[in-house]
Amino acid sequence: MIIRNLFVQSVLFLGLCLCVLTRNESLMNVYVVTVWVLFILAIAVNGCLVLLVLDTNKLNPNQIAKIVKSLQISKSKKIINLLVNIFSIVLLAYFGWLFTAAFYVLGLLIIMFLMYCIMYQLKPRLF
Repeated sequence: MIIRNLFVQSVLFLGLCLCVLTRNESLMNVYVVTVWVLFILAIAVNGCLVLLVLDTNKLNPNQIAKIVKSLQISKSKKIINLLVNIFSIVLLAYFGWLFTAAFYVLGLLIIMFLMYCIMYQLKPRLF
């Protein structure tokens, strides 16, 4: 799951770089719509996962361990994610999509907060 996430993020970032280098407006519009859709879906899925985690009485320890394992990311992947996100925000702002760049930052913060809430709820229940 993490490898797919990194692949999708890398493809989107390379598409953004291509948009900026070629100044292709139509490709940039496709990228911006994709960013909005992916962030809205990610926020919705993480929100549903938070609601599921709040009612952990229905989850057995194996399910909790699977959720925690799928949400843990290694240091190197965190650094790659951070760099790709920073460069994506900078390139969006450079290309003139300031509102989308602000939404990108806000979406990242919301997703990180929701993931922190999930991990905070699940970690004590593993032991």
